[in-house]
Amino acid sequence: MFTLACLLCFTPLSTQEVEKQLLYSTLHFIDYRQTLAIQSTPTVKETNPILGPKPSTKTTSTYFATTLAAHWLVTYALPPSYREPWQNGTILLQLAVTTRNAKLGLTLNF
Repeated sequence: MFTLACLLCFTPLSTQEVEKQLLYSTLHFIDYRQTLAIQSTPTVKETNPILGPKPSTKTTSTYFATTLAAHWLVTYALPPSYREPWQNGTILLQLAVTTRNAKLGLTLNF
């Protein structure tokens, strides 16, 4: 109940902030799929120490779902003046990670 009350007192996201969140979410999903591809790519190991070198599907899915939800909540909780640097920084980080993964040959296997 306290959490719901606190969420109601934050400033809603602007249209531009929602668009940036959707861009971040897309890059996050690409990173998720690329991380799943590590399981079937013997020459590549995950570098995120939380996941370990060859994370399972369950571990990967739990991690990415949790961190995506956390990103949305942090963005919403931040004062509007902090949102742009936060979003821009995390989008650039995701872009760098997914670009590196693609160069390693990791794909979005469906």
